Amino acid sequence: MLERDVKRKVSALFSLAMEHDPIYVWMPVTTTFGKRGLDYICCVQGEFVAVETKRPKEHLRPDQRQRARDMCMAGARVFIISSPEGYGSLERYLVRKIPSLKNAVQKVAWV
Repeated sequence: MLERDVKRKVSALFSLAMEHDPIYVWMPVTTTFGKRGLDYICCVQGEFVAVETKRPKEHLRPDQRQRARDMCMAGARVFIISSPEGYGSLERYLVRKIPSLKNAVQKVAWV
């Protein structure tokens, strides 16, 4: 599985969530100027959420680790998704925030 496959699954989950609740999802464009962010910057019912996707067994780069740490220190929820467990963690969070999403999430399983 490649990182783009993981991104597709996360994007599909966010698209499904947006059908049930107005959430904001932004995928910043990577440039050589300024601070680099994580793959997804979101607002879910007033909470700042960030998601970084990686292919299985791949780790964050040092700058991504620092960015994730900075966001956590500022009160954000940060999800690192490179496995079914990471994906499940984001899914559970979204279902907890958006209960109507519970029956729909089977459509976007990790496998």
